[in-house]
Amino acid sequence: MLKRILRRIYVSPEESVMEMILEHASLCKRAVQLLEEVLKLAVKGEASERGIMGVEKAEREADKLRRAILDQLAEGALPPLSREDFVRLAERVDMIADWSREACRVMRAISDPSRLAKVGKPLLDLASYAREAAEKLFEALQALNTDLERARELIAEVERIEDRGDWTYAECLALLSRSWSEINDPLVLILVEDVENVVDASEDASDVLEEIIVRALR
Repeated sequence: MLKRILRRIYVSPEESVMEMILEHASLCKRAVQLLEEVLKLAVKGEASERGIMGVEKAEREADKLRRAILDQLAEGALPPLSREDFVRLAERVDMIADWSREACRVMRAISDPSRLAKVGKPLLDLASYAREAAEKLFEALQALNTDLERARELIAEVERIEDRGDWTYAECLALLSRSWSEINDPLVLILVEDVENVVDASEDASDVLEEIIVRALR
């Protein structure tokens, strides 16, 4: 009986940090979801200051939580190797929100959002891949404590999404090259690169997660 009671009230350091990492990843995922919505409006020539502010808020909250994770890890309750894993994971996941916010900053600076229409379809496809990759990464993190093989399957899906994102990024560049005389705004190119970086950030985080899983399965 005493053991059951203790299990209810005691949370191991690993569980506590993992809960924070899941909350952090959820905020980063939210930032990408909002970014996609902002881009859908921008391609139509419509501004969405509320959406941009939503992305910025999610990024700030994610960054605050990342610092809290690092503070907890600094207390030394976990073995050094586990601490290093969690630090790397938190930092990689945080880049998802960072690049989403950077994309919004660029969008805010574009004087004529209608120029995005020239790369509208591949840009929105790229944003969709960014969202999907972040969502699959979050699912993989959720599966980490329950089903490691399922987590690895989801990581593989993140990698496949990132590969499709690479091809779509190339399609965006090709359209920019063909239509540059009409677009004539380097910020559009920077925006495309930032959205591509969101996709890459999820894949980078999934690489760290896979290393953790492989080590756990040994």
